[in-house]
Amino acid sequence: MLKGLNVMRRASLSLLMIVLVTPSYRAVLASDADTCRKLLSIERAVEDDNGDSARAAERAYVDCRSEKLPLDIRIAAYMRYGDAKVSAGETLAAVDVYRDALVVLDTMKRPPVELTLNVLDRLSQIENDARRRVDATSHAKRAADLRIAQYGATSEEAAIGLARLGVAYVVLKDFSRAERQIDDAVRIASLVCGPTCDALAEAYAAKATWYVDQGNAAEAERYAELSVAATPAELSRQAKH
Repeated sequence: MLKGLNVMRRASLSLLMIVLVTPSYRAVLASDADTCRKLLSIERAVEDDNGDSARAAERAYVDCRSEKLPLDIRIAAYMRYGDAKVSAGETLAAVDVYRDALVVLDTMKRPPVELTLNVLDRLSQIENDARRRVDATSHAKRAADLRIAQYGATSEEAAIGLARLGVAYVVLKDFSRAERQIDDAVRIASLVCGPTCDALAEAYAAKATWYVDQGNAAEAERYAELSVAATPAELSRQAKH
């Protein structure tokens, strides 16, 4: 009987401690999150002439990856550090950092789509720079498939994903697949958003890249000009003049 009472008392005491500690614990977490957000914001704004940006990125990477912090902060810490590695010429190290970020997302049941796409897009770019072109194409395809699944096969996002996948195939020297993906991107973007939108601008730019690798400078230049003309910011600039 006494033993049972002691167990109940200990359980009650533990519950009381949780009630008392939880508010302060949450306050600490909120403080940590605020500190990390400020650090990541500063990192974006600071010029790296004296190495401040790289140091801020490293500090964020060390301090802001705790599982107790919000996911967007954790992924931002990986991405900032990975980009700092790219700036330092350490491309392979950057690939590893971005892959670690992807592992964090993949361990979740329902990772945020936008965060996942941001990591996949950037990882594919860096892998191409590191000459890991098969991996780059694989991640570009995963991003394209995710966009289609999330936004629909005839969406602006789908066109963006296909254009980027097409460029990855160009770099891989798989020109027939590249052409199919890019032409689909141009077709979808033209249908969805008319003469101007980011997706169409990106699709035209991808087509220009394809023509460059085909040795057709005239068509490459033509599609590059179409890309500029299809950019919404360019349209706005022309309207002002």
